[in-house]
Amino acid sequence: MEVLGELEPVRSGPTNLDVHAFLGRIPRVVNWDINPHEVAEVLTPAVAELWDPALRRELLFTNARWPDGLLVDGIPVGDRVLWGMTLRLLDGLVPRLLAGEWDV
Repeated sequence: MEVLGELEPVRSGPTNLDVHAFLGRIPRVVNWDINPHEVAEVLTPAVAELWDPALRRELLFTNARWPDGLLVDGIPVGDRVLWGMTLRLLDGLVPRLLAGEWDV
């Protein structure tokens, strides 16, 4: 993997920690080896999907913690919803990608 740049730190709400994220270039074909205690799954949406204003809206998010659902500002990716910290990181990343800051 080639590291292309660092994003602005984003403060997490509940833990009040700063999250420092990086943008990296990976090969097109990847065999993901994830830690199931940290990562539930890997999603690979196109940048256009992440920044299409028509897709970003209030969505119902459900999981074991919120079985009745929680309304969140989010972006649908398949049957999943990107929201919270992930969405805030994307808010800092996608404009820079679209502006051509990095050769991706």
